[in-house]
Amino acid sequence: MTMSKILVFLFLPILLHANELEFKNIYFLDSNLEVSGITLDKEKLLFVSDNKEDQYLYQLTRKDSKTYLTKAVTKINDFKGFQEYYYSTILSLKGGRWLKSPWDLEGISKCEDQFYLVNEQAREVVVLNDSKKELSTLDINFNPAFKELGVKLEDIPTNAGFEGIAIDCNNKTLYIAQERNPRGIFIYDLKTLQYRGLIKTAPQKFTQISPDYSDIFFYNNFLYVLERNEWKILKVDPKTKEKVDEYSFEKNPMINLRKLYKTDEPYGLAEALYITEDEIIIGIDNNKKPLSKRAEILFNVKGNSSSVIYFKTPKNL
Repeated sequence: MTMSKILVFLFLPILLHANELEFKNIYFLDSNLEVSGITLDKEKLLFVSDNKEDQYLYQLTRKDSKTYLTKAVTKINDFKGFQEYYYSTILSLKGGRWLKSPWDLEGISKCEDQFYLVNEQAREVVVLNDSKKELSTLDINFNPAFKELGVKLEDIPTNAGFEGIAIDCNNKTLYIAQERNPRGIFIYDLKTLQYRGLIKTAPQKFTQISPDYSDIFFYNNFLYVLERNEWKILKVDPKTKEKVDEYSFEKNPMINLRKLYKTDEPYGLAEALYITEDEIIIGIDNNKKPLSKRAEILFNVKGNSSSVIYFKTPKNL
């Protein structure tokens, strides 16, 4: 064995080891809403829910040490342009097919005075101008992106569409996460809406379930990708389109997400991602499944509430 092979062998465990995130706290929602996207607006923590036909932006406010109050703060269907968009989506083919629902919010990002939402089944980016109370959509041609991904848009299942959105506001770059079957992250120029390429990280070799991307977030010139079914956050360099690091929240001794809810399924539940200098915030979509007995005892709470989990932001993030 050559010296180079010996070095690779010795350091392989280090290269394969994901950094374990440090748990800070968990808050359970006071409603049956399920968190599918998170953003901050003027220090207010906002989220969208993928409950069927949910047409609000919600704010989270802390009630006590373990509960978040949820309040509808923006009624999207009152925005100018909503009715035209909604009914045109019902009456026309979107995403290459008739839709079971014309409104299915799975991600949110904010740039300047506008919110950008992904409508999963319609494969569209909806823009909310909150000051003008106007709704519009980005006129994006997704065909080049799906061609590079290697599949026709209309061949992807309705529930495997756009799952996350992130914006590099300084450089006006838009990132859209195509969830699965297959997965990929599309890059667009936010000003011209021109396609700028595809990010596609390699899945774990021995995964038993479909690899997916459930949310993305742009922070400090890197793109952070929530890998729900691998219980990880990937750090991706958007210039090279390569993964440079990863962070695991799978087996934290304080909170094991595999044992948080009674799902009886191997699928992950993490659907929303937001990062600050101090905290990594992950929103959980539990599909209305009840908390496990372990979680009821550990956190002294019962029910089937969704949750928001805080981890400490690593120094090297």
